[in-house]
Amino acid sequence: MDHNYFAQYGNVLLRPLCHDDIEYLRHWRNNLEETRFLRPIGIISPEKQEQWFQNYLLDPREITFAIVETKELKRIVGSVSIYEIEDDRAEFGKIRVGDPAAHGKGIGRTATVLALAVGFERLGLQKITACVHRENIAARSNDLRVGFRIVGEQASVVGGYEDVIEIDRDTLYAVNGYAKEIKFGDRKED
Repeated sequence: MDHNYFAQYGNVLLRPLCHDDIEYLRHWRNNLEETRFLRPIGIISPEKQEQWFQNYLLDPREITFAIVETKELKRIVGSVSIYEIEDDRAEFGKIRVGDPAAHGKGIGRTATVLALAVGFERLGLQKITACVHRENIAARSNDLRVGFRIVGEQASVVGGYEDVIEIDRDTLYAVNGYAKEIKFGDRKED
């Protein structure tokens, strides 16, 4: 989806994904050790990544953001999506902080809060769901810390089980007080 949603808090900016970003995403997604909890899709070629991007631009039910660290690294460090958008509900996920220099800095948690806030404040969503593999300790901990609650379970395509989790606007803001300080924008700049 071609969109103009921006959100920033501190040193983390979410901005629209652009064509120049897709090689980073391809490189990070091809790291099979780091993506072992994601749906297996094999090694992604540049051509396959280009086709994915062109299809993404035509999909009105998905918004993917580039995650940019703005103070120290000053570059794209990952991506996150809100997808399966329908009426007042959507799914959250496909989050990847792929740049090793950005690991351990709280960027993933901030990007999660920013993406959820865009969903609630800009898209008018009432509930956002996700699935997180039980063995993916970092992602599971992150999601629960921002206010997601477990509402079920399902088998995972990579084996084992995933928790089905959900969050609403009130919970997001109650758990993450700083969310009220998020700056939203509709600009065409980084």
